[in-house]
Amino acid sequence: MLDKNLAKKTNKILFAKINNDGFGLGAQRREVKGSDLPLALEVIKRYKQSIIENKDFEFNADEAKLASLIEKKIIAESGDYNLGGDRYKEALVYSGKWNFVELGNVCEILNGYAFKSENYVKDGIRVLRITNVQKGVIVDENPKFYSLDTKESIEQYKLVKDDLLMSLTGNVGRVGLLPNYLLPAALNQRVACLRNNGEKVDKRFLFHLLNQDIFEQSCIASSKGIAQKNLSTVWLSNYKIPLPPLEVQEQIVVELDNYQKIIDGARQVVENYKPHIDIDPDWEMVELGKVCKPEYGFTERAKEKGDVRFVRITDIGQDGKLINDEKKYIDLTATAKKYLLKKGDVLVARTGATFGKTMMFNEDYEAVFASFLIRLVFLSKKITPDYYWVFAQSQSYWDQANSLMTGGGQPQFNGNAIKKIKLPMPSIDSQREIVAQVEQEQKIIDANKKLIEMYEQKVKDRIAKVWGEKVV
Repeated sequence: MLDKNLAKKTNKILFAKINNDGFGLGAQRREVKGSDLPLALEVIKRYKQSIIENKDFEFNADEAKLASLIEKKIIAESGDYNLGGDRYKEALVYSGKWNFVELGNVCEILNGYAFKSENYVKDGIRVLRITNVQKGVIVDENPKFYSLDTKESIEQYKLVKDDLLMSLTGNVGRVGLLPNYLLPAALNQRVACLRNNGEKVDKRFLFHLLNQDIFEQSCIASSKGIAQKNLSTVWLSNYKIPLPPLEVQEQIVVELDNYQKIIDGARQVVENYKPHIDIDPDWEMVELGKVCKPEYGFTERAKEKGDVRFVRITDIGQDGKLINDEKKYIDLTATAKKYLLKKGDVLVARTGATFGKTMMFNEDYEAVFASFLIRLVFLSKKITPDYYWVFAQSQSYWDQANSLMTGGGQPQFNGNAIKKIKLPMPSIDSQREIVAQVEQEQKIIDANKKLIEMYEQKVKDRIAKVWGEKVV
């Protein structure tokens, strides 16, 4: 409700930008940490009270990142009375290259403690290890804990929210900001913590600056060891970064964080999507072996050049599509010709970690399929190959595939197992309707993939500007 009397007492309008409302961007809108709403509400209350009491109003450092006060006359100048707060913020413009400083001058670089794995307990302080530091994120897979009652001196290794962690061994140069929900936590050996030791560098600016392939490659090149890479904290301390003024850092962080939210939202759509078939209980359930014959592929050594493409088990993506990177080839011998693919051929991975993945070959060039793949030759006109491909991406298919898989260290999903897959058999018209619906959904997924590519490039371009480089 608009309080007109209150509005007459001030010549300014308060804008509060909510980047995080406490819920994720995915379709399920799961609750997440770090909502801006409580701080925004507190700012609004304080501002309202300052107007009532006729007192000056100022933001603290955290509030200034969220809110701004704009004079009414500035909003009225354009004549359209646009209430988008970002439109009226003054852009900070600096020219020239930034000074380069050593990381050790703006950060305290901490190494971890050699926690003894035999002393891990079920609950206590979380131990963050190399495996927790992945590309741009701190993960919580296979968590390990140390007793809070330990007599060992681990106080100096305790971490705080938004500490920047970095891997020093193995996949060196990976960085991530420590989220609040993983606390209390302590730093394990060969993981570094880069903690800003003053007000010269914004921690999120530093994260964006270092969370780049060029930094990771520099770390790898400067590491010792062959089988196991090891990076020195001395090298890290001497590593030089560009350091704009703090106000510019904060401006860059806002821009990059907004890009990242778009990337994360699009990635949620892509990663959580699976084609779904709403099965009618009246549909017949048929074993795959009754409507198709499995054929094993061709055994040959792949080459960089040859007559035809050689489609291998590693060429099937997680989305059931053909991967067109790192193509391999073979010569088209008389024997190899028996394994030539036709448009609409369905291939299934029969072994290894990728068992069960199913793709449909729709390319215009000639290709032969390799021996770790099975071609499904459909014998009945009651089923279309593209309908089966849709079914093979669904959860119903994967539940069956996982139960039919044999082998331990090397999973096997051979022709006999594949023939036991049961699938719903609607009419051909219904199959076509299902495929058409999934094709429409795929267009949305492809658009989200494109969005991810575009905004990842925007991040790279923005960081390149900070470094004074041009990204091609």
